[in-house]
Formats: sequence, structure tokens, C-alpha cells
Amino acid sequence: MLFALGFLGLCRSAASVALTHGAARAADFMVVAGMSAPSEMCLIGAAGLARLEDCAAAIARRDGSEQWRFQAGGQLFHPASGTCATGGGRGAPVALGDCGSAGAWSVEGNGQWRHRSLCLSQKGGVARRENAA
Repeated sequence: MLFALGFLGLCRSAASVALTHGAARAADFMVVAGMSAPSEMCLIGAAGLARLEDCAAAIARRDGSEQWRFQAGGQLFHPASGTCATGGGRGAPVALGDCGSAGAWSVEGNGQWRHRSLCLSQKGGVARRENAA
């Protein structure tokens, strides 16, 4: 079962946490949603968009769609597609696109993922950038 990933909305104030952007060899990781759901949901890349899917189903496919990596500039890289998580303004979908224009992501102290001035959230069935907090 595939659900649309949330969107980027306004962030609650929190200190940023440094992740492994500058590591000599960046490790792949999974982004697990903190929302209530019947099963654990993970951020995957599929059909040019970032989406949520049941983690067990994503791993079982063995296609790497659930794996992410930080690039040196902080871009959220999706190795299986060779693209990065991007997005337009508030209300726009979180898409996969060119890493050169993707912009840096960070993880806030409260666990929210920040892209520029907006945070990744989940609401409804359509990927958007808006305030869901």
C-alpha cells in the first residue's frame, strides 16, 4: 500500500541537529514517519515523488526505494533513482529531482525534517507544503 508523503509546512522552533553531511563516506539510512499508522511507515522515492509506504513492504521489494543518504551539501539523496528530494514553495509536492538545485535538508532537535524554511509533515493523501503543525 502506498500513501502520499506529507508536505513541507512551517516548522516549530527547535535547534538543528548536525547529521553526517560532511562524512567522508555517507551511509544510507531510512526515514521513518512518526505518525500513528497500522504499520511503520517509511519515506520512499517512487514515480518522481517522495511518499510514505509500509516499511516492511518497501524493504521486502529489495529495490532500495526506502534508502536515503545525505550529500556533502546537505541534499537528501535517493540512491535508487539518483535524484534528490526537492520541492517548491508552501503547498507544493515534495518531488525527486536534480541534486544541484535541491537545497539542503536538516533534522531539527524535535525530529522534524527541515528544507529551507519549511518542515516535512504528513497530512491527507496529497503531497503538499503547508502548515500542518
